[in-house]
Amino acid sequence: MNHTPGPWTPSGQLILGPIQPHPNPKATPSHVIIGEVYWDWERDLGGKEYRIKWHEAEANQRIMCAAPDLLSACEQALKLIGTDEEASHGCGSPQEVAEDLRLAIKKARGE
Repeated sequence: MNHTPGPWTPSGQLILGPIQPHPNPKATPSHVIIGEVYWDWERDLGGKEYRIKWHEAEANQRIMCAAPDLLSACEQALKLIGTDEEASHGCGSPQEVAEDLRLAIKKARGE
């Protein structure tokens, strides 16, 4: 099974995927909702259930949004360092793969 293609972006507490056409041709195309992060907002559950604070939820959201980039960069790196010559066909140069890894890590860190 394939995941929803990137880019994934944060929007409030939502994680949005790319804009997709609506099944109804009269409706406006919109972003696919990938997920939602939750946190303890003024003890909205009366302290009955543990929830993380917003800064931690926001960091989790960044990691989730970076997932497609991280997966792609890791796949490229694996092809690059693979011993099978055929497996490395079609990946970028070592410098390009390293840059993709750096960018994916920066995205995950929110930099």
